[in-house]
Order: sequence, then C-alpha cells, then structure tokens
Amino acid sequence: MQFVTVFVGGEEVGLPIECVREIVEERAVTRVPSMPSAIRGVTNLRGRVVPVVDLGGALRLGAGAAARGSCFAVVEVTFDGEKLLLALHADAIGRVVDVAELLPPPTFGTRVRLDYLAGIAAVDDRFALVLDVARVLSPGELLAAAGLREEARDG
Repeated sequence: MQFVTVFVGGEEVGLPIECVREIVEERAVTRVPSMPSAIRGVTNLRGRVVPVVDLGGALRLGAGAAARGSCFAVVEVTFDGEKLLLALHADAIGRVVDVAELLPPPTFGTRVRLDYLAGIAAVDDRFALVLDVARVLSPGELLAAAGLREEARDG
C-alpha cells in the first residue's frame, strides 16, 4: 500500500495514494457565506472551482493557517454517486511511503476521531495516522461542498 503523507497540527497524516490527484502550493481561497466551519471556501484550480477543507480543523488538530510550506492535497472522493474534488489544506507535504501493513487505529492517545481513521502505518521509527478521506467530512459538509461545485457549474 502507498500513502502520501502531509503534516497537520504537528501530526503526520497518511492519505491513500489512489485518492490523491495532486499536491499544489497553497493558493488564494475565496470564503463562501454559510459554509460549515471545516470548509474554508473555494479555490481556482486551473479553471475549476474546488472546495477547500481545513484539514487541521476537520481533524480537531487546530485550524491551519497560511504559512511557508502550506499546501493543498487535492483528493477525489465519491459522494452521492459522483466524484468530488476537495483541496485539503495541510501545513506541509511529507512524502510517499510504502506500507506493508495497515494497523488498526489506536483506542487511546490520538487527538483525531477514530471514525476518521482507516488505521495507522509504521513510517520509519514512528506511526502516521491514515485517513479514510471520505469520512473526514460529515454528510452535511460533503453536501455543502458538492453544492459549491454545482453553483459554480450553474453560474
């Protein structure tokens, strides 16, 4: 198994490589009124409107802020039978890691909700939390993100 790691709130987090479309430098985000707090707004990715998720805020690791090295991990999730691109704001990019085995999430000691995790992976001499990307946002938050895409398409 391969994962792309990013750093969020001091934690190394793994994203399944099959859902990561690209990593891009942080760019301008346009705030959208009445969005859930986990959705910072939208960004323009080569002419496409892409919702931006504050990964640190969504994971309860502290809201991300623009800083040197900040990036967006552009991921694809399936919601309501359709593919949805999301830009996950991270403090920094890590690397691609090969993992032989995904271990179950720990039942103690992590600041991240267990239902957000697919497991943990041994990376060198430490562990990285591996996200189930489709679970990081609630159905309501995903619906709001999908609505942003629809508004952009209709507008």
